Amino acid sequence: MWDGKNEFEWSQTSSIMCLMANINRDTKKRSKPFTPDDFKPSKTTKQRTVYPIETFRDVFVAGNVAPGNALRASKKRKIAKRREQEKGLRK
Repeated sequence: MWDGKNEFEWSQTSSIMCLMANINRDTKKRSKPFTPDDFKPSKTTKQRTVYPIETFRDVFVAGNVAPGNALRASKKRKIAKRREQEKGLRK
C-alpha cells in the first residue's frame, strides 16, 4: 500500500519537475526534452524473464510441481477428481 502511494506521489512530483525543466530548457544545449522518468528517484526497469517452452510443458501438461507448490497441486487434483465424478454421475 505504501509503495503504491509513494509511487503515485513521485509520479505527480516528477511530472511537475519535468514541466519546469522543459520550460527552462535550452534547446540548443539539449534538444531532447526531459521525461518524468528522468526525475524519479526509484526509477526501476523491469526485466522480462523468458522461460523455455519445456518449463511450461512440464508444469501444466505433465503435472510436475515444485516442492513449495505441492499443496496447491493437491487441491487442483482434488478439484479435477471431483469434476470427473460429477461428470460420471450426470451421464
